Amino acid sequence: MSDKTNNQVEEIRNLEVVDIYEDLLSKIWARTSAILGVVTVQAIMRRSILLIQEKYPLIGTLEVGEDGLHFEALKERMEPRAKSILKEGFEELVLQILDLLAKLTGEVIVEKLFRDVISPTVGGG
Repeated sequence: MSDKTNNQVEEIRNLEVVDIYEDLLSKIWARTSAILGVVTVQAIMRRSILLIQEKYPLIGTLEVGEDGLHFEALKERMEPRAKSILKEGFEELVLQILDLLAKLTGEVIVEKLFRDVISPTVGGG
């Protein structure tokens, strides 16, 4: 395959990774904002991004709005061969969010998220 074709394939794979995490994070947002409120969830998301953006600068391009995370800037800045670092960054972001939620709620919300959102997503349900 040519370099152009390889780059196109890598770009498609990157977008698939982003789509999976965009869906997961929007579900987390919906569940947690209904319980904790939008302002609290915005603070949790901003703090989580801040904690990992030095190691994963692409994750730092996520924008936190009143209706959830916005991925447009991240999608524009993705490089074709960034799949593994992108996946790693999203995994770290989800872990940071869950860690902050556990600290704030004594793991009550995290257990519910894992049961209702994360487990079905990971299990393919």
